[in-house]
Amino acid sequence: MEDIRRLAEQVGWTLRQARRWLRRYRVGGMVGLAPARRAAQPRALPDLGTLTEVQRDELFRRRTLLGELAEQAHVSNAVLAQRAEAVGVSLRTLRDYHTRFRHDGLAGLAPRGRQDKGKHHGVNAQMVQAVENLRLTHRDSSVRFVHELACQHAASMGVAAPSLWQVRSICAQIPAPVRLLADGREEEFRNRYRLTYPIPHDAHRLVWQIDHKAPLHVLVRDLRAPSHRALSGEVRPYLTLVIDSASRW
Repeated sequence: MEDIRRLAEQVGWTLRQARRWLRRYRVGGMVGLAPARRAAQPRALPDLGTLTEVQRDELFRRRTLLGELAEQAHVSNAVLAQRAEAVGVSLRTLRDYHTRFRHDGLAGLAPRGRQDKGKHHGVNAQMVQAVENLRLTHRDSSVRFVHELACQHAASMGVAAPSLWQVRSICAQIPAPVRLLADGREEEFRNRYRLTYPIPHDAHRLVWQIDHKAPLHVLVRDLRAPSHRALSGEVRPYLTLVIDSASRW
């Protein structure tokens, strides 16, 4: 830490800047120091027919706020500010509505959700996988313990460490059957998740269930070694069902 602080003082950076550039160099080498530009991700416009009643009401409310200005291609800030004061919204909000309406029409005024909804903001896929692995390989581990291990792993890799809230969110998304098996609770797993229940899983893990049924009412020829055969040379087979979490049945 003292070396980083000394470097920051020499080049005129803040401590946070020095740590960020050092982390980028550790991860990507010289390429990691190149200026990075974020490519604009185009948003998919919603189908107006799929909007809920609340979303449609909000869409038309925003259109009403624009009034006649919506049909004008160019509106000055002075005119837009007068309209914003009249309808009780900020100039910035009304400018945003006007730009979206001129660019995408009514669909552009539809309420937007976060593009990273359902994902872990600020945590890459490798770190998410690492947190899941730490939780599943340490039986009955608490979120704080997993967070400490994740911070140590991030420090060794030279990447940003996840927050405690992010680790808690990642652990909570691990399917309950997988957590039960990882914690050694096979009996609870058998009692709660039968073959008739869907088993949540992801692409990295597979859960198998084996069920031994009663012997079948048939006799078959025993082809095992003579020392393992019965005197009759026949054996009654058992039916064993095996199902995995990715099965289509």
